Amino acid sequence: MPVKKKHMDPNDDIHLKVVTLGPTDVAISQTATEYDEYTPGFAFEITKAEIYVIATTATASAIVNIGAVAATVARTTTAKVPAACVLATALAARRGSATDTIKLLSTTDGSGDYTGLRIRVTFRPIGIGGLPDQPGTQ
Repeated sequence: MPVKKKHMDPNDDIHLKVVTLGPTDVAISQTATEYDEYTPGFAFEITKAEIYVIATTATASAIVNIGAVAATVARTTTAKVPAACVLATALAARRGSATDTIKLLSTTDGSGDYTGLRIRVTFRPIGIGGLPDQPGTQ
C-alpha cells in the first residue's frame, strides 16, 4: 500500500534538488563573468550553496546569481577545501520563477585565477504541487 501524505513539509529533503555549476577554469582579470547557468523550469528557492576549486592563486571569488540578482555573497576559497557560501539575507534574492536561471559568476584580480571552479547549489520548488511559498506553512 502506498504512503499518502496530504501535506508535505517543504523542509523535507525529498523536495530538495541539487545542481553543480561548472567545473570551469577562470582566467585573471575577470569581472562578474558568467561561466555556467541552469534553469530549473519551476519556481524555486536556493537553500544552500557550496564552492569548490582544484587550485587558486591570489584573489578570486565566485557568486551565485538568480538572473541579475545576487543569491549569495561573493566567496573566496582555498584549493580542495569545500566551503559554504553565505546566502543573501533577502528572501526575494534567493527565489526565482520558472523562467529564471541560476548562474555562476566569478571575479578575479590582476593575478588571481581558479582551476576547476564549481559551485553546488541546493534548491527547492515553491508554490507548486501543494507546496507553500514559505517553509513550515500549510
